[in-house]
Amino acid sequence: MKTKLTYIFTIITAGFLLGGCTLPFINKTSSLQVLSSPRATVMLNDKIVGETPYFNAKIKAGQYSLKLIPIGQLDNILPYETKLELKKDLKTAVNWNFRSTEASSSGYIMTQEPVSDKKNAVLMVVSDPSGATVKLDGQIVGTTPFQKGGLTPKQYKIEISSPGYITEEITANVEAGYKLIVNFKLGQGTSATLEDITSPEASPSPTPTPKKVIKVKKTPTGWLRVRSKPGLTGKELAKVNPGDQFEVLDEQKGWYQIEYEKDKKGWVSGTYVTVVKGETDEKTTPTPAPKAKNTPTAKPTKSPTTTPEATPTSQ
Repeated sequence: MKTKLTYIFTIITAGFLLGGCTLPFINKTSSLQVLSSPRATVMLNDKIVGETPYFNAKIKAGQYSLKLIPIGQLDNILPYETKLELKKDLKTAVNWNFRSTEASSSGYIMTQEPVSDKKNAVLMVVSDPSGATVKLDGQIVGTTPFQKGGLTPKQYKIEISSPGYITEEITANVEAGYKLIVNFKLGQGTSATLEDITSPEASPSPTPTPKKVIKVKKTPTGWLRVRSKPGLTGKELAKVNPGDQFEVLDEQKGWYQIEYEKDKKGWVSGTYVTVVKGETDEKTTPTPAPKAKNTPTAKPTKSPTTTPEATPTSQ
């Protein structure tokens, strides 16, 4: 299963537009973007500066110590720490995926360097572990460490894979006059590794595999959203209550598909559920929770993508 880390390095936002041109080549400042899954507190040089997704378009160039601390009831997850060198007029992006062990965690750091030939577009891909296969737009082009110049300036789909590790895929913009450097840290494991942050107690099941049942945890709002697809962009279908239990129909990237009503399926975030061990012959029927106003035939409620699934603003 591939982890889709679709991140276009040239970010098109109001903060990036000035007189119709794209930054950072106008402002004489560095820029830093930090993403994570799940959300995390962002610390720079031991000072809290915000939460992910974090962006600062006018950060002073220099050496920084970055620390990400996952938000929520994730005591089994270790913080992420790294050193950054932010360079004047250039962009740096960090994306980190927390898992239950450092070996299974993954992410990347993306930076730019100017090159002497202003018409040359260069891509460099490095990885831990090295020797990983690199694909550009679906074509194998080499193994890490990999570097190629003379590229057509455009967006490329970069895929990196290695046996025993989860494949990573991102989309990035390679610009003329610059070398784009992507440093991947691959996570050990398979697709099951992607769910272990919400079920640390789970262990490999004997044959035959019992049904997996999840139970909704207590949440700040007293309910949990059910969405039309895994991720915060999914349309809200309903709400379920703490204590409700559901048989898992499918799992994707830390989200669980459930049947919240008869013949009605949706997805809930794994952050606010726990896996109930063993097999249940009879699925618990939850107490009907208040239906969201944005039913499948109604206009969906727009929820910020920067807040977890059980806060008043995104639940």
